Amino acid sequence: HLGDQGPAEVFSVSLSNGQEWRLYFSAPVALRWDGKGAAAAAEFSGIFRAALVPPDASKKHAGRNAAMLDAHAETYATSGEVRVVTDRARDPDAGTVEFRWRVSYLRSSIERVEREPALLQLALPHHVDALVADDTVGFLEPDVLAYRGGLKGSCRGVLGAAWRVREELSKISFSAPRPVLDGSKVDALRAQLKSDVARPAGETADDAAWIAYDDWFGNAYWNGKEAARLAGLALVAEALGDAESAAAAVAQMRAILELWLTGENGDPLVYDSTYGGLCTRRGLYDHDADFGNGWYNDHHFHYGYLLYAAAVAVKNDAGFAAEHRAALFALLYDVANPGGAGATRDDAGFDRAAFPRARHKDFYAGHSWASGIFFMG
Repeated sequence: HLGDQGPAEVFSVSLSNGQEWRLYFSAPVALRWDGKGAAAAAEFSGIFRAALVPPDASKKHAGRNAAMLDAHAETYATSGEVRVVTDRARDPDAGTVEFRWRVSYLRSSIERVEREPALLQLALPHHVDALVADDTVGFLEPDVLAYRGGLKGSCRGVLGAAWRVREELSKISFSAPRPVLDGSKVDALRAQLKSDVARPAGETADDAAWIAYDDWFGNAYWNGKEAARLAGLALVAEALGDAESAAAAVAQMRAILELWLTGENGDPLVYDSTYGGLCTRRGLYDHDADFGNGWYNDHHFHYGYLLYAAAVAVKNDAGFAAEHRAALFALLYDVANPGGAGATRDDAGFDRAAFPRARHKDFYAGHSWASGIFFMG
């Protein structure tokens, strides 16, 4: 409706696209509406909240969604923290992601049952499946406030300022979960393995190193993929009992990896003090170079390949870890810094505070984002 409304603390707004909204203010305010929107009739200082009212999916409880929003509008989150907890001794198969929000209150006279009602938020399907049921959280009925969460599915209303989400831990290891049982395939696999180990880098460690200096291939993405390819082939060779191919693959892989870990490759990694991370030198001067590495695009892919290869190198030679410990932890902390309270220097003397915590990880969405600081709108 056009014209003046209020003063009030709650407004119901119907838009021409069919959407219904609830507006909440921490003190009474008068709104002046015109064809472009609304403005306060006088200066307002306080808290303003807006909530989309989803259609009643059941068609049986008119006004129930708006009433639920009203009942919990008083409480809002001001900040939060995420903790990742693992205790292999107590639960070797899972870890817990803990979400804790600090809340504040409108201190309004909005009608409600409780003076300080529980924090109302929305959980995605993967939260609902894994939320630990205890006395700190409560679920709304599935058809109450049934918002769509985009590609992730329908949201579920959750009451409570602390969530504990149980996440199954990966059981992945160096070896395949199933051995090659068909003996007739072993000879063919060994022949293909030898061919794959021999190309494209070559049969010797010296032949492999060219990729670390090439103008096109000499970036963390292509080098990482090649090192990871050779590392994977080394594990296949071990499973097939082909010690010669395993040694050849490891030698080539190490020839590439060691150039990156010592900064002797053609496009070395350098520390960026602006965002606290490792970037290729070319990437810092050209955001289009090296697949956007200088703007932190795909770091968890690029460096993940190198770290996987390093794990295979350490599996075959524990001294590799000691020799390159600082460089390996720098790669790790760039993409997977655990953060946490207390001392930030590890036993390699490396300062975790030089890198942000979990750079790419979106703990609420449950996955990482690849685009770095590129705008993806």
